[in-house]
Amino acid sequence: MDSLSFINLAKEDWANHRRARKQLLFEALLKYSKVKEVLYIDPPNKSAKLGSYSTSHSARLKIWKNKNLLPGERFAWIRSINRTVIYCKLYKHLRNKHPWCSFFYNPLDIALMKYLSKHGPVIYDWTEDWSTYYNNPKLGFYQNLAIKKASCVITVTKSLQSRAKKLKGESSKILLLPNATDWKLDKNNYSGKEITRINAPRIGYFGHVGPWFDKELLIELSQARPTWQWIIVGYVDPLVAQNLNSICNIHLIGQKPYKELSGYAAQCQVLVAPYRKGVLGDSTKLYDYLTVGLPIISSPIETAFRLRPHVYIAYGINSWINAINDALKEKNNSLKEGRQKESLKHTWENRAAVLLDWLKNVNA
Repeated sequence: MDSLSFINLAKEDWANHRRARKQLLFEALLKYSKVKEVLYIDPPNKSAKLGSYSTSHSARLKIWKNKNLLPGERFAWIRSINRTVIYCKLYKHLRNKHPWCSFFYNPLDIALMKYLSKHGPVIYDWTEDWSTYYNNPKLGFYQNLAIKKASCVITVTKSLQSRAKKLKGESSKILLLPNATDWKLDKNNYSGKEITRINAPRIGYFGHVGPWFDKELLIELSQARPTWQWIIVGYVDPLVAQNLNSICNIHLIGQKPYKELSGYAAQCQVLVAPYRKGVLGDSTKLYDYLTVGLPIISSPIETAFRLRPHVYIAYGINSWINAINDALKEKNNSLKEGRQKESLKHTWENRAAVLLDWLKNVNA
């Protein structure tokens, strides 16, 4: 393919300030001249005009907004009807144009896949095990169906890649494309100065505190070492926030603009990723942390193993305490430089280049 155009059936609004894979990968793709257009489909939005366009960042990027769809998208049959409506609205834009390469993430969007496949290859970007993540076995059925029916499958971890190969049986149509970082370390970035009023050592976690976050481990660590100050930057599920707010050395800073996150991280002494057992996705934050160069400690997840020795892995309360103690004593500047050098391998621009090269050669 000499030029490519993409449809991104997204889970989050393009304008969502919590920048994620769905936005960052396609922003990177638009930096390549061979990408002719990106059509980003926002999820249903009550304030949007039905089937309306808006542009953002680039004339080659179009944001498609939808409203007035049937409520109850948790039901597959309603989602199927809504996706048919969306396709009918999109059809005028898609017909008689260049081939489209369509991405989808939610396995229930398979209802739209059969329509979009008329316009080019449809790719399932498998970023997490939906049945485990949402504790819903039915999603496992649709997830497996999406893998089998998609033209190609992209996975973020080797474990998901191995499962996709067993289901699809065509390794040439399965690409391992992990997450990446878009953090920029700017010495003139003064964001995050507000947390310097909190005594050091400051141990930072950046991201959504949801079901995958090991809240019990955090509480244990905060009680075991009362002088360590835990800085949590990001959205915290309300029930979890109720438990954490009462602990004096845990500080819930809240959500901050994406471009300011590296500035906040630079005000910490150690960066952490405490996950529960069984997390199968790819931790974007570990790639982000590398750009800052500070010591990084993670639970034993695939991303952490892949990034060793730049990421330290801790297995239990005592292991975490020892790892943080060692990290706080770190004085070797070459370790910091090594992490920052490693981060350059994991940019979204590099991931976009790999994807474009693969699409050029794959027989979708």
